[in-house]
Amino acid sequence: MRVNLAFIAVGVAAVLGFGVGRRSWNATTIGMLLALAAFVIGVLAGFVFGLPRTVQGERPKDDMGNSPSYLANTNLEQISDWLTKIIVGVGLVEAGSFATWFGRFSMNIGPTLADGTVGVVTAGAVLAYFAPLGFLSGYLWARTFLVVTLKEFDQLPPNSVAGPLLDLNGRLLETVQRLSRERAAADVRAGKGVLRSREQIVEYLDPVPTVVHTLGELWCAIEEILTLLIEPLSPEDRTTEDMAKILHRRGVLDDEMIDNLTSLHQASQSVASGATLSDDDATTVRQSGPALLQALARLRSYAPALFEKHVIGQLDRLINEGCRITYGTIPRQLFTGEEGGNAGSVEADATLEQDERALFVEVRAQVRNDGRPLEETLEWLARIPHQVPVLLVFLGDETTTPSVSEVILSDPTRLEAVLYSRLAGLDVLGWDAEYESFLDRVRAMLAHVDPADE
Repeated sequence: MRVNLAFIAVGVAAVLGFGVGRRSWNATTIGMLLALAAFVIGVLAGFVFGLPRTVQGERPKDDMGNSPSYLANTNLEQISDWLTKIIVGVGLVEAGSFATWFGRFSMNIGPTLADGTVGVVTAGAVLAYFAPLGFLSGYLWARTFLVVTLKEFDQLPPNSVAGPLLDLNGRLLETVQRLSRERAAADVRAGKGVLRSREQIVEYLDPVPTVVHTLGELWCAIEEILTLLIEPLSPEDRTTEDMAKILHRRGVLDDEMIDNLTSLHQASQSVASGATLSDDDATTVRQSGPALLQALARLRSYAPALFEKHVIGQLDRLINEGCRITYGTIPRQLFTGEEGGNAGSVEADATLEQDERALFVEVRAQVRNDGRPLEETLEWLARIPHQVPVLLVFLGDETTTPSVSEVILSDPTRLEAVLYSRLAGLDVLGWDAEYESFLDRVRAMLAHVDPADE
């Protein structure tokens, strides 16, 4: 472009020199206007040939895995090829016609610059010089600066990806580390109380990508992990927003994590529509993307504990209603008769007492309705005081949560022990479908009212 500007300066100087040399402002003005007109026409033609085209369909990737939004327009190469073939056949005739037109135009404009042959030659020279120069300028500008401008226009704001990605990664790591410390101390905080967590930690070894090139690859991997986190629910017909809301209602993801995921999702959609990332954001995706995936995958092992903590934490709202809550070991005074032998050795996630009435709330995050015996749940039901009603809270909805009869009939050998002593005081809540009614169910069971009768 610098060489092009130099040629423009030389041309302008020549036109000005011609006018000054003839001591004619009229010749100077007309010469500059003619040069400007020829240059503008050339620029427009060059712009048309050099205009970058938006990449449509599948985009080719470079060595770094980036997909360009614009490619150089090859129309000039195609036209050049076509013209070469045309010139071979009819070039001489067409060239003669063009020469005639050019000569007539120069003779018509020439007298306004100078008398005689000098004016005609000067007009022809200005046209022949500035028109190709304008074409070259327009073509080079479209191929270079216009492409950069369009890319900057389509580029997402800086830090639109790096900020949410790094913040989400930090929050996930902090959550996992905090739970690890709490598990090491054998207790989990839930509101104002302290409960000894009985949800087993299962270390999942789900493979996650160790190399991420693009934001699209990163988001696809995130979605795959989210489908695992919402188990036992099926990811079918669920959007990313739906899965994030499910995890938020379970207490697995907090508000800030949801906001970060939403920002990453929106950015990935913009990139898929043609936007580009800043260099810093693209670098952050490649460098920190795998760490984010590992932290999110590790969260799967701790999701049951987070769910248990979230559900039990909801019960703190009942403290202001005169309800006394004990976390962990069941109070001894609730055991009677033969059950007394279990006092001090049986735990419940929460024991609620109000006006001489009691209720056990037990969260079972890892029980699935897949035909396997609910062995641990039945053992626990057999050991707790039978006169106290129980609310079992499971993950899932009506399609995945075992019903009361399924809980009891899952082991026929314990049918008599559980059926006659526990059926009237046992209720099951599928959190993902009934979370809004949780506290109302607790209140109703404390008041010995069947929620279905309300």
